[in-house]
Amino acid sequence: MKFRKLFFGALCAMMVTAGFTSCSDDDNEDWRDGSQMEMADTRAYILNEGNAGSNNSNIIYFDWQEDLVYPKCIFTEQNGKQLGDTGNDICMAGDKILVAVNVSNYVALLTGAGVEKSRLSFEGEEYKHLGQVRSLAVSGNNVFVSSYGGYVSKLRISGNKLNYVDSLKVGTYPETLAEKDGKIYCAVSGWGADKRVAVIDANKFDAVEYIEVMGNPDNVLASDNAILVQGYGSDNSYPWGTINPDTKEYTQKGNATAYTVYNNVVYAAMSETDWSNWPDVSTVTTLYTYDLTTDKKNNTFFKEMPEAIKSSSAYSMSVNPYTGDIFLATTDFSTDGIIYKFKADGTYQLAFPAYGINPNKIVFLK
Repeated sequence: MKFRKLFFGALCAMMVTAGFTSCSDDDNEDWRDGSQMEMADTRAYILNEGNAGSNNSNIIYFDWQEDLVYPKCIFTEQNGKQLGDTGNDICMAGDKILVAVNVSNYVALLTGAGVEKSRLSFEGEEYKHLGQVRSLAVSGNNVFVSSYGGYVSKLRISGNKLNYVDSLKVGTYPETLAEKDGKIYCAVSGWGADKRVAVIDANKFDAVEYIEVMGNPDNVLASDNAILVQGYGSDNSYPWGTINPDTKEYTQKGNATAYTVYNNVVYAAMSETDWSNWPDVSTVTTLYTYDLTTDKKNNTFFKEMPEAIKSSSAYSMSVNPYTGDIFLATTDFSTDGIIYKFKADGTYQLAFPAYGINPNKIVFLK
């Protein structure tokens, strides 16, 4: 497949030793403080997990307005060190960025340019029992972190500092978190032995309620009127559905190996892989949308889809909230992933390398 070459060098005429030549007249914005390079206001960051044990996670920056990507780890460029082993989650906290790195076992607070300001390691004696960090959610100045020891922890952002507050036991192997209306929702996977979503009041943080969903839940998202949850299911069929926050009822809606939600529309990819002839595996991927307002599935929303997608493994999906554009990330689990961009109307636009293995999530800033 022919990929459009997207080199960040096109954004500016030349590079200088300290970074890039200026592309903006406004160099005094707070998020730029401490940055080693000039960056566009229309920033996006791809978190590439890498492979566990390989210490090859990274964060790749691109200008989503100009479709220009900088093919080096922005975290390393800004901080002079590697991100670490298995970047599991990235999210926004106001104009700052939070990242959770699983095997290296820390949560970091970054500026909007990727400059690290604070780090809380879960490897210290005080926090070691909490286990390795997994996922993040934000409510006001509070940050919530799931960790494999069975906990959801509450941290607080004070200026540029991350401070530990408290932890609650929620169950075995908690996975992703989502925040909605002051509640934190956490998938409790049990690595196949559980089928619950834990619910915690973000302010009180003193008790846990549970909602029964599919077996081995994994990925929780918040939409306008519901909580979404996706998991492996008891039969590895990758079901997803919605939880009514008022009635606490779970309703299955479809199947997906990767999904996201924006304006009450779910964008989903289902990759079915035959592993029987490993390492020669075959994958069939389909894309669709699901309107949560009308309760209808649309199999034809994604138009002019490249043939390569149909045989690739979908790893994650993200939507740019400023444009509605949809980004599908695929992986072969060993080389750089590929990002496919679709316009808000579903028309395929372009593809570019993720410059890292297993592209997990993209966050967008402006």
